[in-house]
Amino acid sequence: MLIMKTALLKLINIGAISDNQFENRRIVSSNLLSVISLVITACYTVFYLLVSWWQPVFVYIPFFTLSFYCLYLNHKGFNRLSPIIALFALTVKLSIFTVLFLGREVGLHFFLIVLPAASFLTVSKKDKIWSIIYIVFSYSAFLLAEYSYGPPPFTSDIIGEYVNLLRIFSLSGVMASIAVLILFFHISLNRAQGKLIIEHQRAEKLLFNILPIPIAQRLKTDQQSIAEAFPATTILFADIVGFTSFSKNVAPASLVSILNQIFSRFDNLTDKYGLEKIKTIGDAYMVAGGIPTPSDNHVESVANMGLEMQRELSRFNEEYNYSFQLRIGIHTGEAVAGVIGIKKFSYDLWGDTVNTASRMESQGIPGEIQVSEDTYTILRDKFQLQERGVIDVKGKGEMRVFLLQGRKTQ
Repeated sequence: MLIMKTALLKLINIGAISDNQFENRRIVSSNLLSVISLVITACYTVFYLLVSWWQPVFVYIPFFTLSFYCLYLNHKGFNRLSPIIALFALTVKLSIFTVLFLGREVGLHFFLIVLPAASFLTVSKKDKIWSIIYIVFSYSAFLLAEYSYGPPPFTSDIIGEYVNLLRIFSLSGVMASIAVLILFFHISLNRAQGKLIIEHQRAEKLLFNILPIPIAQRLKTDQQSIAEAFPATTILFADIVGFTSFSKNVAPASLVSILNQIFSRFDNLTDKYGLEKIKTIGDAYMVAGGIPTPSDNHVESVANMGLEMQRELSRFNEEYNYSFQLRIGIHTGEAVAGVIGIKKFSYDLWGDTVNTASRMESQGIPGEIQVSEDTYTILRDKFQLQERGVIDVKGKGEMRVFLLQGRKTQ
């Protein structure tokens, strides 16, 4: 039984090697049509042999051969021609046997009602005209067979004894063919829907990795620019000190691997502290708290992440024998966040707070976390901070800054 099933699956999948799943479904449908034709032809042939009626057997031979030929055409890649030949050959065969051999009482011509439906599954969209021609042809053949009066000229005396049996067999074959086509369509549809759901989930996962989930959900329903003002957000910039000079002596694949491992650890920290990764620029990493969903503890969360980023980099250095250092800057204030453009979306921040946080990093000290006075005011009760003093910040003038060293012990 397993061998028969495997052989049948190989048979109906002949030539279905296209990257297009809909094209493969059409080819499989065409093969299935030829297989059904072979099975029904074989069953009738057995009956004719049992009653020693040889004329129909000889007439069946060319049509039997055509069914194999259609499978061969699909195997060779002529899959647009194969179903057209199969459909017209089946119609001619059914018409000949109804009008010349069996008569309409047997009901063999009722297969002609099923075949137009099969044409929609098997004929390529590029050959729609052939589908239309075939539908007209098959229904004309059905009417000819249905309204052909008088006994068939080549009928056998034996056939009268088996009219009812053959009618049951024909109608059962028609219903079985309909059931097979519906089942095949149902299975194909379920598979297509399953693949569509998987692809949709992948696309959503990718979108949610690129944009904050609330922003992505809004963007799916609103194609206009998204921009919001946040009165309080905390922004962190981190830069791997000396990484640019280090990269000159490292192979590209190794360089990307090192950076990916470090930033992946930082990504895990953004999830841990409920923050939003904004972007990476070269070897710089930008993260923000309090956006796109406002929170009361975003300053503390960003500070905790900054401290743990240093510990993660130290662990990375120990594991792989490097000596990287982070220079981190943090500032708290108002900012505008949003998504602009119509392609290659990115969620970004604008405003003086962003510039100040960037200056806190670029004019900071390697291995230290430099914070502005605005951030210091919020953190000083729970964290240990050392005053660095007043520095001249580009574009801002003199600013009092502090170095974040850790949490206060309770």
